[in-house]
Amino acid sequence: MSTRDSVQELMVTGFLADSVAAADSKLYVQGAGWNVLWAPEFPTRHPRLGVGLIVSVPYTATNQPHSLEVRIDDGDGRTLRLGSAPDGSELFKLGGSFNVGRPPQLGHGDEQLVPLALNIDGLEFEYPDRYGVIVEVDGEPQLVLPFRVMLAQQPG
Repeated sequence: MSTRDSVQELMVTGFLADSVAAADSKLYVQGAGWNVLWAPEFPTRHPRLGVGLIVSVPYTATNQPHSLEVRIDDGDGRTLRLGSAPDGSELFKLGGSFNVGRPPQLGHGDEQLVPLALNIDGLEFEYPDRYGVIVEVDGEPQLVLPFRVMLAQQPG
């Protein structure tokens, strides 16, 4: 059995940005490539945190339902509140499900890419710390995107 014929697992890659959008099977990104947010004071509210994800779905994982969840933990493993749901309850995770079909032109062993864009508006940080965006697929941790929130030093 060759590597291409063996069972492969889903893989997730990602990045942090100021804003992300998904359209036409692509990600459109503004302000990517950072791992530090500067705050003038604490607590602070960040206007928008964008998370761009690309889920690589191998041939053997197509035509199956998959779940994806995203949360943000602080340096002590406490999960941050991401906002409020329409019913008023607090949200600590974002998530959903996806199912990638297997079109006839997809060769055995080929993978398909699923681009996902998440934007979290008005995220509150109570204190400077290390944080991580945690991505789970099918209940298993797949990716951690680490970042810091730091106090911006005011000149003299």
